Amino acid sequence: AEQYAAAGDARREARALEVMLKHTTARAERLPLVERLVAVNEEKLESFGAALEAVLAAVRQYPSELSLWDRAEVLAGRAGRPTDLGEALREVLRADLDPELVVELSDRAARLHEDRLGDPTGAIPYLERVLAFDPGREPAFLRLRDILTGAERWSELEALYDRTSQTTEDPARRVAMLTEVALVCKDIIEDGPKATRYYERILEIDPQNEPAVKALDR
Repeated sequence: AEQYAAAGDARREARALEVMLKHTTARAERLPLVERLVAVNEEKLESFGAALEAVLAAVRQYPSELSLWDRAEVLAGRAGRPTDLGEALREVLRADLDPELVVELSDRAARLHEDRLGDPTGAIPYLERVLAFDPGREPAFLRLRDILTGAERWSELEALYDRTSQTTEDPARRVAMLTEVALVCKDIIEDGPKATRYYERILEIDPQNEPAVKALDR
């Protein structure tokens, strides 16, 4: 590879690096080769698709290398292949990963669907997974809330509020969640008895809560 690089033959340099990767097993030795192969394809050959394929192969093997995911996001954009990145994320997230890595990659997958694929509903399972591992992650809750509201998926929105209210340790936030879900049940789903049950749960936390008291007095 060094000989071809010195001669300015980027195509042969890339092929040589590919061969070296096939015969290298140690992670510490493979990662620099991957980075170099990606750089040759991207910068010298301007073959963004080949660069993307190299980095996606690497993240499938080493999913905890977040710098490779960062590179993959850029290359997916340059190659016009965000769906390939989405498929890699789906595949990797099927494996048994560390919870923190699951949250990180699920959040990336959700953002890909929201920002690059124009498919916000496709982000729903990923945001749900983020919240399953990290219930207090407010940005994920708000994004999921907005997507479900926009899609008019009211029963799922109710379930989101209900789950969040049960997992939060902050009484004020729990009351706020229960108030919002009560309004969803009352004004949108038009299920008065269900709204009543949520207001009753509010009063268990805050017996003087004025909106709940008024709602139950009607």
